[in-house]
Amino acid sequence: MEQENKIVKTGLNGTLIGEHGERLSPPDGWVFLPAGDAGITRKVTARGIFWRVQTKMGRRIISKGIWAPGETIALARQEVEAVRSTEAYQKKLNSDRQRRDKKQAEYEKQF
Repeated sequence: MEQENKIVKTGLNGTLIGEHGERLSPPDGWVFLPAGDAGITRKVTARGIFWRVQTKMGRRIISKGIWAPGETIALARQEVEAVRSTEAYQKKLNSDRQRRDKKQAEYEKQF
C-alpha cells in the first residue's frame, strides 16, 4: 500500500472512505488519535505520514482526528507531556490565566 497523507471520511461500521470513494483500512501498527489536543496533533502531523479523518456537516468540515503510526503518536505524547510537566510551562499557564482574568475584569467595568 502506498504511504501518503490522505483525507478520508468515515463510512458505515467504522470503515474509512478515501477521496475517490474507495474503501480503506489503516496499515498495521497505525492508531487513531481523536481530535482535541492540538499540541499532540501538530507534532504527529509534522513527523510525516498520516490520514486525516473529516466529516462534512452542512457547509462545515469537521476533523474527527488522525490515523498515524503508533510509535509516532507515542513519541509526540511523550514530548508534549515532558514540556507540560516543566515548572516554566506551569508558571506561564498561571500568568496567562491572571492576564485573562485582569482583562475580563477591565472589560466588565465598562458595563
